[in-house]
Amino acid sequence: MILKQKKSGSALLLGALSVLCVEAQSQVFFDKYSNVNVSSISGGANWQEGLQNGAFDYGNNGELASQRALLYSAESFQSNDGFRLTIEYQTGSISNLNSHNFSFGLISDDTDLASYQGNNPFAATQAVYSIGANLTSDNGTAARGLNFTNGTQVQTLDESGTRIQFATGKTTKVTIEVGIGGYWSYRINDEFEANGVLAEGFDLSKSYRVAVYGQDDQGGGKSIQSITLKKAYAAGERAVGLRGTWVGGVGDLESIKHFKTLTTMGASFSSGASASAQHNAPHKFLETIALKGVNGNGPAIDYVVAPSWGDLSLDEPESDPFLDNILAIKAAGFKIKAYLNSENFLGSNQDHLQEFVDRWKEYCDNDAVVQAFINSQPFHTSVWDTETQTYVDATETYPNRKYMFAYAEFVLKDYALRYAKYIDSWIFDDGGTMVENGDNATSGLVEEQRIYQAYANAVHAGNPEIPIAFNNGRSTTAYASTPFAHAVRFEDFTFGHAFGGNNNHAEKENGNQFNNNYRHVTRMTETNGYVHAGGNWEWDDRIVGNFHSKLSTTAWTYGPNQAWEEADFLQWNLEAMHAGGMMSWDGSRPRTSDTLYTWAYDLLKGLDDHLAKYQKPGAPNWARYATILPDAHIGQAYAHRLQNDMDFWDPEGDEVTLEIIYDADSPAWLTIEEDGSNPGSWILSGIPAETTATEFTFSLRVVASDGAKERNVTLKLTEAPSPYPFSGNTQIFALPNTDYGVDNVVTMQSAVITAPDGLATFQIAFDLTPGAGTNINSSATHWGIGKNKNFVGTADSKVDSITNLRIVNFSANGSDLNEGNLVNLSFENLDIANGGNQWDRIRVFTNGLVNSSNGNRTAGILDLRYAGEGDLTHLILDTGTNGAGSNLWQVNSIGVSYVIEKNDAVVGDVDGDGQLSQADMLLLRTAIGSKSGDAAYHAAADMDNDGTITRADYSIWYSLFRNQ
Repeated sequence: MILKQKKSGSALLLGALSVLCVEAQSQVFFDKYSNVNVSSISGGANWQEGLQNGAFDYGNNGELASQRALLYSAESFQSNDGFRLTIEYQTGSISNLNSHNFSFGLISDDTDLASYQGNNPFAATQAVYSIGANLTSDNGTAARGLNFTNGTQVQTLDESGTRIQFATGKTTKVTIEVGIGGYWSYRINDEFEANGVLAEGFDLSKSYRVAVYGQDDQGGGKSIQSITLKKAYAAGERAVGLRGTWVGGVGDLESIKHFKTLTTMGASFSSGASASAQHNAPHKFLETIALKGVNGNGPAIDYVVAPSWGDLSLDEPESDPFLDNILAIKAAGFKIKAYLNSENFLGSNQDHLQEFVDRWKEYCDNDAVVQAFINSQPFHTSVWDTETQTYVDATETYPNRKYMFAYAEFVLKDYALRYAKYIDSWIFDDGGTMVENGDNATSGLVEEQRIYQAYANAVHAGNPEIPIAFNNGRSTTAYASTPFAHAVRFEDFTFGHAFGGNNNHAEKENGNQFNNNYRHVTRMTETNGYVHAGGNWEWDDRIVGNFHSKLSTTAWTYGPNQAWEEADFLQWNLEAMHAGGMMSWDGSRPRTSDTLYTWAYDLLKGLDDHLAKYQKPGAPNWARYATILPDAHIGQAYAHRLQNDMDFWDPEGDEVTLEIIYDADSPAWLTIEEDGSNPGSWILSGIPAETTATEFTFSLRVVASDGAKERNVTLKLTEAPSPYPFSGNTQIFALPNTDYGVDNVVTMQSAVITAPDGLATFQIAFDLTPGAGTNINSSATHWGIGKNKNFVGTADSKVDSITNLRIVNFSANGSDLNEGNLVNLSFENLDIANGGNQWDRIRVFTNGLVNSSNGNRTAGILDLRYAGEGDLTHLILDTGTNGAGSNLWQVNSIGVSYVIEKNDAVVGDVDGDGQLSQADMLLLRTAIGSKSGDAAYHAAADMDNDGTITRADYSIWYSLFRNQ
């Protein structure tokens, strides 16, 4: 039976893999338009096209448990690179219900599926060559997960549920990937479940059909919503988006975030050289090893190799500055290029790191889980013998080999799972460590590059779209024509380490490193950026050339002296960009600062200006990698400004126009208009019409006389974030030109303050008690003691107390706030006038703590937080030790801080005290008949949200009150 999927239909049939890097593309073998066949194996069971739930629905044609059917692609497909299969399904159960079976995957066309009479080919039948996901337990959970059958036996590669389980009752996406070197992985709803390697390999010389197996009516139905089969990425194909880009190194985002042509900045997971064990991101596993030891009983050692995780019972670190930095880079519109040194704990580490290095090895040698992993593959402790075509034990020759694999599995993979969704490329320094531990960087054989594979697989667990490069040095032969090191099977672009090490890469006299390094650029221009094209191998012909150098004559990050003449620097970069290559620059800044040296900034800024004019002339360009739009909020006006020569530009300086491309996915309420008072500034604005959270992906277009370019952007519409708890402050002044009277306690209060909700208002007041027999007296701008309104240095020139901070004149005005929500009133500062003279002494006791026993001269703000971080509620103010006439200063104002807390929302809580009570009832009764905007109206009393409070609202409220 031959079926063809419908060309019309719902989005359920799209079936396209949602990818994180839109530039990388791969050949599609099978999609919604491809032909399929159905084999009714037993009892007339069938897969039928789109009758109920999806593209294909299973029908058992009766109640016999043995009835079953196979849906499969009419064509078979072969790929030396592997496959990526994505299937969306629905089922009511994944449990063991009679003979309920549901599975899908790839089956070699060695098996004639038209005449297939077997059982589940992805779990039970051994006489097929297949890999696939089996969703059902089928009398035991071992078969639920990803299974491989080699024609003689079934092997469960992973029992699902370690990280995520197959779902029921909703459309669920499963992605299965197989690749070179026996690589396999699978994801459920884009969440990583597991990956690994078949040591015997997955035979990619065979041709395969997509197949879906169903059996039995039990399980609440079975349906397929979409099927997509793509070719897996070949080496280099992930790196298409790196062509014609440059990288600005690590650090100093603030200085270069306005660069227009820069697309990528770096983030380093670890240090290099003798500090390679030093990691920059928290890692729970490593910290646990340090603190708890091999058996969990310690003893604890100094944990110095990564920032602290904090509470080890948490799934995420308590603080993560590394992630904060990554998010800041992404928010500025840049890609992230991650760095990690391959030496990890096996290099020549500094003395203070050695204790942990020893603990790490001890743990790996004794922990049952790590030992089981090490023993799971022959190549973890053995190396490939090309003569016998087998792995031979190498534990004596390469005793540290096993630790390299353990690091990839338990450290690197964890980093990838937490951070890789933000990362766009990844480089590994010192690939020689792989060679030192038994791999071969120059043979091109998968079997001799298993450590490289393990590192790549770990990264792709977190994000399968990330292109990878390993630093295998430079070409050691014929580098005049081919300066780049040999490619390995698991990289997509070159690390491209410059000749010259820590020396001057632009040196033109002694070793002539300038000419050696320029060959990297000319190789790019000769090969259109694919620097290994035309060599002995075909598999490396799409690997993208990258040249990685530094700005200074010495250290990579901190070198203080400029290496490059500007003309050379601009020429090399422009030539590489035009060739489709990539350029990466490190440095240069002082060790004590994150800010670039001035000369380094000027060199990079000059490059940005040069590329802006000459790299892509003609039509206007968009700046950086992405244009980031701030979120819009439901019901609130939105406005965001895009600026010519910052967010977009025309290389020739022509005038440009900015447009929204309106389609079904764009927000209809959003408009764009040039600011008439600020030419070149374009404002996106509007009031969202949607009442629920929505994500819009649409295009903006910048147009000039010589062309136009579009950019996809994303605008998220979300609930307005709560402003609470809200921290505020205010300065409180005396009434102007007022003599408050001798011995009178003076009340000063703030201007009217409006809460963040725009409704509730209040004031803050406090009381001042002058010294006995004195009075507080004010001018138009300040206040002091006595007739002259000064603090003058006499014993009675003081304020005995400033206290009784309180809220006054609170009015909800329809808000659900109440006075009790205002907390943590605290004196924050004194604004002193004329207190900077050498004879002036301002002394203040804050909560009993004095700022200085003799007082200090103060010009301007005197910060009262010297007394601690708690609420500061009592002040005494006088003039210290200098005599009468020496002190002539005044107080402009007193600063007070406050916090507004919001009770957790309780429906019907009219007075905002967090509970339903008689007080709410009285307020609601009073508000009946009021409308939004009226003084009596309370939003919390409008139970049906129609803008008017009626008896219907009271009825709803009373029901809640009685049933609480």
